[in-house]
Amino acid sequence: MEDEPDQADYLALYAWVESHDPERVTTHRYDDLLKLLDGVIQKQPNHKDAHAHRARLLKRAGRAREAM
Repeated sequence: MEDEPDQADYLALYAWVESHDPERVTTHRYDDLLKLLDGVIQKQPNHKDAHAHRARLLKRAGRAREAM
């Protein structure tokens, strides 16, 4: 990701992996990761992984309606 910071696949995977940090899981703080995924989706609207990861994070954050 550091070598290619604009690579959508890397950014989406980074957000998903980072979301598994125990502190994030406990606090449900994903706003920065959701913003990162929003940026990926803005650049590549059909990026399936970014959409899927975003939906999962919204669900974890108790925002299931938005996840739909």
